[in-house]
Amino acid sequence: WYKPFHDKGITVDIIPMDKDFSKYDLVIAPFMYMLKDGTIERIEEYVRNGGNFVSTYLSGLVDRNDMCFLGGFPAGKLKDVFGIWNEETDSLPEGMKNSVSYNGKNYDVVHVCDLIHSTGAEILGEYQSDFYAGMPALTENSYGKGKAYYAAFRNDDDFTTDFCSSLIEKIGIAPDTE
Repeated sequence: WYKPFHDKGITVDIIPMDKDFSKYDLVIAPFMYMLKDGTIERIEEYVRNGGNFVSTYLSGLVDRNDMCFLGGFPAGKLKDVFGIWNEETDSLPEGMKNSVSYNGKNYDVVHVCDLIHSTGAEILGEYQSDFYAGMPALTENSYGKGKAYYAAFRNDDDFTTDFCSSLIEKIGIAPDTE
């Protein structure tokens, strides 16, 4: 998730989830499995106030004590922020692949797939084969003044590069000039 920004000359800050991220135009939090106290509320407020937030599969599953959140995934208000709910996380056996169609291109899916359902999010990409076919794999949800994106699958770099490049252009993030 860092490489597409580095390749375009855009500085990236690595911050902990309990730091204020309201000053950022874009926050990417891949594999946000464990959430510290207050993180859900900070994400909800950030997006509602105009931020762009990206997360991925295996996000919002447990609290700081590694205890599963009750009420489904992603946890609590994150279901509203992302406009999805996660039915299950599926692990693909070695050698098995699926694919996701996004922006007219197919991307290999490896290792992990979340089976998600949209509750209002726009579906940007769908799984292409097996029982996953036609299910959402990438979503964008308008929430307040901001956007929340959820990538429900793992890919080896080419998707991440293309998706981040589209976000950089859409949000208008400029390369560093120093």
